[in-house]
Amino acid sequence: QERERLETASAGEAKELLSALAAAAQELYDREEKLSQELQEQEDKASQAQEALDGTKKELDKVTEDRDAARNVISGYQMRLQSRQRKLDQVLEKHRRLQMDENNLNSRIKMLAEMEKMYEGYSKAVKLVMNEAERGGLRGIRGPVAGLIHVPDQYAVAIEIALGGAMQNLVVERDEDGKNAINYLKRRDGGRATFLPMNTVRPSDFRDKGVEREDGFVVMGDELISFDREYANIFSNLLGRVVIAQDMDKALAMARKFGHRFRIVTLDGQVLNAGGSMTGGYVGKNASILSRRSEIERLQKEAKEL
Repeated sequence: QERERLETASAGEAKELLSALAAAAQELYDREEKLSQELQEQEDKASQAQEALDGTKKELDKVTEDRDAARNVISGYQMRLQSRQRKLDQVLEKHRRLQMDENNLNSRIKMLAEMEKMYEGYSKAVKLVMNEAERGGLRGIRGPVAGLIHVPDQYAVAIEIALGGAMQNLVVERDEDGKNAINYLKRRDGGRATFLPMNTVRPSDFRDKGVEREDGFVVMGDELISFDREYANIFSNLLGRVVIAQDMDKALAMARKFGHRFRIVTLDGQVLNAGGSMTGGYVGKNASILSRRSEIERLQKEAKEL
């Protein structure tokens, strides 16, 4: 009986133990299933994270590529900037030099123009007449011969010599204007001047036209200069019988052939006078009134170009 009781008790305990073990097993199964789900979820997250990482790496590679390209572009622009900065520095330096040249030219022009305005280099009589004309005291005064013509630089010496003292002759509209100016000079003890009235001065009559075919002939004197056509008679009278020749040897050949009947002036300022006399020697450059006017025009042109 005790044995039966013990066996019954053991069976009950075994049953309870089996039931406990079954419950524990079920709990383990449930936990395993939950862990399995959690693992799957973590694997899904890991997969998504990997995909995101791969995408980020691709994006990083693209950004890195764009950055490198941008750096190359920046480097190229920096090189261009440096090159243009060098050019700018060179241009600024050139501008500074040109500005100095321009200032020097303008200073020279201003000085020469002031000399022109003050009739520097002209005689006292010419200065007095021109100043009085500018004040309105004398009418019909057109100005000195040198102020009414334009001469190319290469011919300035020849024209200066050909005109000589006539460069300071005063052109007036009428002989009456010349008379009034002469009376003014007499009253002022102002010296003497020669006046060329436009209504009385006649053009020259040059008959030895064959000289134009001679070797060394350049041009007739009045054709070498430019002037307002209303002064044509004046400059024909002054220069219409003056032949401009290349040099002394060719001038001599012309003079001999035509019997020294007219005046010949060479480009370097030597003179064969009508009648056979000769005048010559060294001629200084840029020393006369005419050269001054020519220099002003040349400098004004240079300043405009600068």
